[in-house]
Amino acid sequence: MSPVRHVARVGCGSYRWRMVIDDIASLSFYSETLTVAEMTAVLGLEPDRSHELGDPVGVRSGRVHDSALWSCTVKRTGEDPGTLSLEGLLEVFADRSDAIDQLRDLCEIRLWWSGTSDSGQGGFVLKQETVAAIAALKCDLFGTVYVDDDEDDGDDGLG
Repeated sequence: MSPVRHVARVGCGSYRWRMVIDDIASLSFYSETLTVAEMTAVLGLEPDRSHELGDPVGVRSGRVHDSALWSCTVKRTGEDPGTLSLEGLLEVFADRSDAIDQLRDLCEIRLWWSGTSDSGQGGFVLKQETVAAIAALKCDLFGTVYVDDDEDDGDDGLG
């Protein structure tokens, strides 16, 4: 018997790939010199989450933030979410690359993406259009996939 099982069935209509079932994406700008209002004016969007340089971290910690934060987050759900939140966030900023470039020297810019997988391997697919949109922003992607912590069910993904 061949060591590869059921290769002809992989990807056929009845097989369901186990992948990312939930995701969230954020584009965050951190600055030691700009205020949230200044970043908002350049980007032309209100942030979903923000704080100013020197604002308290939490209620009782006694610490303060060492930079201002401007962040936009997208969380989409659907029957097969995959990277829908990341794609949605990239749509929001698709026509704002000039604004992002204005902030590049004054901010640390991070594109955050995380997903939850229904398999122990945590596989996901980034469409070529998604990769091109990330490249157009000129931002590094910081990503995490949280994997199913159930014991291996013996499904090796080959059918």
